Amino acid sequence: MGYNLSNTLLRHGRPWANLDFNTPVDHAYENNVDDVLAGWVRVPFDLPAFIILAVLDRDPALRSDLLGADTRLSAGILGNLERSISKFRRSGLSEKTLERTTDRQKAFAQLVTEYSTYLSAHQLLDDATILSNALSRDPRSKPNDTAYAILAAKPFVGLDGMYVSSICGKSSGAGNILRTTNTGNGKSEPTESEHVSVRYAIGQKAEASGVIEEVLSRGLCFDEVEIAYTNETGYLADLANISFWLPDAITFANGIPVTLTNPGRALLGYLQWISSGFDNRVLIRLLRSRTITLTTVSSFTKPEYAASNLEKFRAGSGTNELARVARIVEEQAGASASHGPAQPSLFDIPGKAERAIDLGRVLRTFVDYAPAESSVQLMSLVSGCKGFLKAFGPSRNTRDAVAMESIIQRLDTLETEDLVVSVKPAVDVLSAIIRSHKMSASVATPGTINVVPLDKAGCSGRSHVFVVGMDDETFPGRNADDYYLSLAGVAPAEAGAGTREVNEQAISRLIEDESIELVLVSQRADPADGSEVHPAPLLREFEQDPGRIDYSNSVASTVSVRPYSGVIAQYRNDDFIEVVQVAYPWLDSGKAAATARRSAKLTEYDGVLRQATPELSLSSRHNVVSASAMEGLAGCSYRYFLQRVLNVRLPEDPPDDYKWLSALQKGRLLHDLLYRYHSGHGSQKEEGEQRSERLHRILEKLIAKHAIKNPPHNAAGLASDKASLLLAAEIFLAADADISEEEPYALELKFGFDNYGKGEGPLKISLSADQTIMMRGAIDRVDRKGSDFSIWDYKSGSTYSFDSVPLREDVRHLQWALYAFAFEEILKRNGDEGSVIQSGYFFIGDRGNGQRVTDMPPGRSEIGERLRPLFEMVSHGTFVHAHREKSECRFCDFNPICGGENVLSGDLPELESPGERAAMAKNTARKWLSL
Repeated sequence: MGYNLSNTLLRHGRPWANLDFNTPVDHAYENNVDDVLAGWVRVPFDLPAFIILAVLDRDPALRSDLLGADTRLSAGILGNLERSISKFRRSGLSEKTLERTTDRQKAFAQLVTEYSTYLSAHQLLDDATILSNALSRDPRSKPNDTAYAILAAKPFVGLDGMYVSSICGKSSGAGNILRTTNTGNGKSEPTESEHVSVRYAIGQKAEASGVIEEVLSRGLCFDEVEIAYTNETGYLADLANISFWLPDAITFANGIPVTLTNPGRALLGYLQWISSGFDNRVLIRLLRSRTITLTTVSSFTKPEYAASNLEKFRAGSGTNELARVARIVEEQAGASASHGPAQPSLFDIPGKAERAIDLGRVLRTFVDYAPAESSVQLMSLVSGCKGFLKAFGPSRNTRDAVAMESIIQRLDTLETEDLVVSVKPAVDVLSAIIRSHKMSASVATPGTINVVPLDKAGCSGRSHVFVVGMDDETFPGRNADDYYLSLAGVAPAEAGAGTREVNEQAISRLIEDESIELVLVSQRADPADGSEVHPAPLLREFEQDPGRIDYSNSVASTVSVRPYSGVIAQYRNDDFIEVVQVAYPWLDSGKAAATARRSAKLTEYDGVLRQATPELSLSSRHNVVSASAMEGLAGCSYRYFLQRVLNVRLPEDPPDDYKWLSALQKGRLLHDLLYRYHSGHGSQKEEGEQRSERLHRILEKLIAKHAIKNPPHNAAGLASDKASLLLAAEIFLAADADISEEEPYALELKFGFDNYGKGEGPLKISLSADQTIMMRGAIDRVDRKGSDFSIWDYKSGSTYSFDSVPLREDVRHLQWALYAFAFEEILKRNGDEGSVIQSGYFFIGDRGNGQRVTDMPPGRSEIGERLRPLFEMVSHGTFVHAHREKSECRFCDFNPICGGENVLSGDLPELESPGERAAMAKNTARKWLSL
């Protein structure tokens, strides 16, 4: 805009030393608000929707006539009414326009009148009042200095146009109204556009990330680059997320969504809780996901502890349920003081009573900020939002702190309003406000990439402009019909330009401006749902007339963080297969494998070998297995074949600059932490606070040790993983305190290793007369109570695959039972007495929340008979990719190899090589999969 503006002034011979760059409304406000409106203030940006809500709440008949009896008030309806009223008041039309005959037209007229009356009574200035006041002034009192209106292609309408004409003269030819023109040839349709090129990408995310990749790969200076988005949804969030790993390198003209920050998500969660009628399942999710924090209100109560108690005491809907749970835990904590030794209490464990009392106080704090009635004063509702955000909104980084301040400042504009509104629609409007709220808006800054909406593109003088979102769903957009404006008789021309017209004008301006290199980016397919995505008609025109743009490299330069996306984007071309074969010749063998897998019969590519494989037998004394390998075989024989027979290894994940430890490294660190903690002296005699302090000291030492061996890329990655490890430590302490009568017997108990000839060798475990396995492994922890033993395997993940079926009934989980058998053998070998009464898994991470999944070990013969088909499958060379449920492949690391090719047990097809062995192999597989 600056470039075009200066050219326009030069062309007309006008100086710009004292240029006042402004909008008509702001110019009118600054130069024409006199004593008549002394003491009046501009209406807060978010208030109009609440004024309309209050009017409709107060007059049910008006609401019924305007919207219909059964229409529920929502943020969308209130927003439409607000825009309609604003446009009508700015159109400059007479009130007589609203004098219609139908009930709905009369209702709209009444709503506009009551809205205007409220503004006048409270001395609030909206744009229409400002412009009307400026137009009513005596012309002799208007400023003497010359004002120039620099207009876009479409003139102002309504009161805006009347005001511009009143100060600049009505003749655009002889007066002071200058219109900017583009610096190209001035035609609406350029004949040549070599400065324009097209890019295609696979998926919306690849558009944004690919633009950044092209900027970096081409070595473009950041302050020469501008990225424009046609649609805010998705694209702005993608670019904002990219700015996390390019700190201080990207500025946003319209700001970034506050919903990308922790405070924004926390406040939305709070509003969702209110809107749901205080369904406390919502609150539990917010606590478990740590969307909200408790550190501001309590240094003692953890979110997981609060969520667990709400679930334990079955908190239903309503704030009274929170008060009930608070009362229960407080009463139980108080009653524990009167229990003698013969009457042990749940809260006799040191620190538990204090923790329960603190939990009660925290739950009552939630109630304090919640609205108590179905209709409240707006200031009270907003005050509750602010209080909740300050108390429970996480602020984990600088961006969160900025978001917190920005949200509170916006809510401050509404906190003084005494309007009485219905809670649910008011909360809906507040949620829409938060979703649309932006922060960190900035002008184009030297040394940074500038991100703008399409209508502002090309105005900062950047030489390289990328436009993302050039598919036909987002560009040029649609002009939604304004029902209420049409009801009031306002023509589209009087309402001003719509989204479609604005976007078309903006893209035309960019195409005509030959001073910039313009890149138009569109996706060709959406990988999220596999749907087809069509480029905008403008790009299709370019495809049909390649001479208008440099199209030759558009696909080769396809933007994407993945190099193969450029090839995939050519899937429409007739020679696509040849292009793929030239680019990736090794894919031919993959194609042969894929063809075999798609065939109607099972082949060796499906894990069914051409001959028996006795050398792979699980009973072979030369084949030493681990419990995890057996569990992997039970979970998916095809994955076992890939991993243990073909020795396929997964590629290492590329290093993430914003993470420190991998999942495997973090799990090992947690295991080391718990081993050192339990190995310490007197761990069972310490008080709760002492145990916590010692565990934290050990963790700090381990983190420091690992940071030396594996230096973190930056402080953010270290802080994030450190917080996760601290959380896991707290979860472990809380869960481990529940077992007060048992004490650790063995930690990291290894068995079956040769230890360079000094060990006992693999441990022999007989399941039946003809089923024997040679095992080695390490049991994380064995607890003892008298002659009874409990075996625990630590898990740092979630309980997802353990929730549906008890351990004894789930053939996929074997480790708990095999470890019980192994420990019994160790006891026999050492001449010790005792028995394993339970074995299972202890989930110590933040996703498992300290849960334990356990059962009494089954008999060996029971497991042997259950595993017999599995033993036979391995001996037959049958490793079919078949499951009981397709969901079993959901989280498999080998999905890139075989994803989507599995079959259900009932659909198992015939083998490629028929015969007795093939029939036996198939029957055995079916028998195993039917368990």
